[in-house]
Amino acid sequence: MKKLTVLIALLFTTLSFGQKTYENGWAFGVNITSPRMFADTYNENFDFGGGLSLVADLDEMNTLRLKAQYNKFTSITGPTGLTKAPSTQAVGLGIDYLMTLNPFSKTLKVYGGVGLSVLGYKVENPVNTGASETRIGEVAMNVTLGARYDFTNNIAAVVELGHHTVSTDKFDGIMGPLGGIFGGTLDSYVSLNIGAQFYFSRGPEIKKEETPHGMEIDYNKIEQMIKDAQTKPAPAPEVNYKKIEDIVKEQLKNLPKNNEYKPEEKKPDVKKEDQIDHDFTFHSVYFDVNSAEIKPEFKLLLDKNAEFLNNNPNVKIQIIGNTDSSGDPEKNRKLSERRATSARDYLAKKGVSKSRMTIVAAASSNPIGSNDTAEGKSLNRRVDFKIVK
Repeated sequence: MKKLTVLIALLFTTLSFGQKTYENGWAFGVNITSPRMFADTYNENFDFGGGLSLVADLDEMNTLRLKAQYNKFTSITGPTGLTKAPSTQAVGLGIDYLMTLNPFSKTLKVYGGVGLSVLGYKVENPVNTGASETRIGEVAMNVTLGARYDFTNNIAAVVELGHHTVSTDKFDGIMGPLGGIFGGTLDSYVSLNIGAQFYFSRGPEIKKEETPHGMEIDYNKIEQMIKDAQTKPAPAPEVNYKKIEDIVKEQLKNLPKNNEYKPEEKKPDVKKEDQIDHDFTFHSVYFDVNSAEIKPEFKLLLDKNAEFLNNNPNVKIQIIGNTDSSGDPEKNRKLSERRATSARDYLAKKGVSKSRMTIVAAASSNPIGSNDTAEGKSLNRRVDFKIVK
C-alpha cells in the first residue's frame, strides 16, 4: 500500500498542466478502494471496495459530497490461532464536508474534510456470539485528506486517504480490547481511494488577481483604465456664471429701449482657503478577491489623493468601500468596511486628518461593472472617494 501511495503521489506531482478554478460545480464520482481494518484481527494487505458519489462544489473552497461505498475486509488466521478467520462486507451511505486548502493552485489541489456514514454490514465466521452476523444502522465518523487534479475542464482524478471510526466493537467479528488506529475499543479502518470526477455543470472561471513576480507595472495605463471605468464623484456645487449671464441678457431684451438699467454682474466672494479645485478627479483603489490590502500599484494613486486633500484642508470626503456580489451579504459589508478603512489609514499616514474622512460600507450595492463576468467583478472590488464639503 505504501508503494502504491508513493507511486500515485509521484505521478501527480510530475504533471504540470495549468489548473483552473471555478465558482461552483456539480460532478459524478467513481472510485476503487483498498481498505484495511484496525481492530482485533489480522487483515490481508489488499482488501477491496468501491463507491459512487455526487459532488457539489459550493464555491472555490467548500464542497459537499454524498457517497455510497462498498468494502470487504478479509482477516487471516495467522497469530490469532483462529481456524476460521472472520470477514466483513459493509455498505455505507454518507455525507462529507470538504475544504480545498489551495483553490488557486496550478498543480494539485489539496483538501481535507470530515463526515458521517450509516453502515450496514455482514460478518462471516464471527468469533463471539455477541458479534452479530448482520447489523444495520451503525455510524462511522470519517476524516479525509485528499488531492485532486483536473485533466480537462470536466474530468478530474482524485486520490484520497480516509480514517473511519465505527460506533461498535462488533465490526470485525471479535469483541476484544483492541480498537482503532488511535486506540480505544471501537473498531476502525483506513481506506486508500483512487477515482475520478466527471463534471456535468460548472460555474464561471475565477482567477486569483495578483501581479506576477518581476512584472513591470505601467502606472500610466492603470491610471487611464481607472479613469475610463470609474464613475466620477459628484463635485461640490459650482456657480455657473455663464448661465447667469445668459439669463440677464434675455431679461434685458424685454426692457423698454429707454431703460438703460444694466444689472451688475458680481461674482460672490470666495475665501482663498475655501476654494476647491473641482477639476481634480479622485482615484479609486481596486482590490483582490476577499482582500482589503492595498496593492503597491495603487499606492501611487492614493498619494495623489492625499496631495489634493492636503492642498485643500477644508475638504471633507466619504470613503466608500465596495465589493462584488459573490458570497454572503454580511461578509461583503464587513469586507467593504475593511477596504474603506485601509484607504483611510493610508491617507492618514500621508498627513490627512481622520476627522475629515467618513467611512461608508456599500458592499455590493453600487456596482460599476457586471457581476456576471470576472472583469466586471474586478471593477466592483474597489474604494471610491466623494467630496462632502
